[in-house]
Amino acid sequence: MDVLYPHELSERGELDIMKRSGCYLIAFGGESGNDELLTLIKKGVTVDRNFEGIALTRKFGIQTYSTFMLGLPTETPEMTKKDDRFRGGLRARLQPVSDFRAIPRD
Repeated sequence: MDVLYPHELSERGELDIMKRSGCYLIAFGGESGNDELLTLIKKGVTVDRNFEGIALTRKFGIQTYSTFMLGLPTETPEMTKKDDRFRGGLRARLQPVSDFRAIPRD
């Protein structure tokens, strides 16, 4: 499955089609408000790109839902504060936060 970001959907006219066909909410897996942590988990997106995608989705009148993880490896208290500021700036409808839990492999 390909993952497309809102700017790609907008360029292709798909956000407009989605809205007109009844789409009212898109979920984003933001995971973190820190680029260093996004790189660590190989998310393939930046904080700015997440923010831009959410803002663009809203321009089409589609609500947003963003998920985040706390306690990622190497995360510091300062990173957590930055994450809190990022989430606050999103004004997403829902923003669940999950604790990161490492599960060792055999």
